[in-house]
Amino acid sequence: MNHDTIEQLKKECPRMAIFFDNNPQLAKQQIFQGFLEYDEYQHIFIQAVCFPNHGAFRALNEAFKDHYANVQFTYYLTKTLYWTSVQYDQRRREQRDNQRLMMDNLHETGTIWYPCENMPDIITETSDLGTWSEDVELTNALRQLTAKQQIVIIERYGYERTNNEIARLLNVSPQAISRTHSHALKRLRTILQRKWENDA
Repeated sequence: MNHDTIEQLKKECPRMAIFFDNNPQLAKQQIFQGFLEYDEYQHIFIQAVCFPNHGAFRALNEAFKDHYANVQFTYYLTKTLYWTSVQYDQRRREQRDNQRLMMDNLHETGTIWYPCENMPDIITETSDLGTWSEDVELTNALRQLTAKQQIVIIERYGYERTNNEIARLLNVSPQAISRTHSHALKRLRTILQRKWENDA
């Protein structure tokens, strides 16, 4: 959230300008900036500040709790999928090195090796979202996402691409990617929360 965004918000109503003038540090906090990046949350925030009432405050409180839970879940997802991706890359490099050593040994001993045409590749890239996590519950939840949600999650957490980069790859708007990402996170949280509650 840049300076222009804050100035734009201040024009919503006199109360908004006073709010930001009285809380300059709040606008610098990353979690607050992330909250206002979502159009839905920004609308709720504007309603609560410009037209304060019990219902608006309750809606803002619920929205921020939802956003905070998303932030925590995103951290969990990032850590889990990132480390799995790192481990996958390490295994892939080890397999490639082992294959190279095997071929070198065969060459040195003069052994003739005929590769089988239909032998599966030892090293393959995968787009199966389930293979990106060693957490069984998360794997099952990931496989319940729509195809588009899976692609966005793979690109975002597996390859660490931004919404803008994913949007360019898929030839859609960054806003569309943001919505798909948000819906995917909510669906994952719902599936996992239901599972954890049933196991409790």
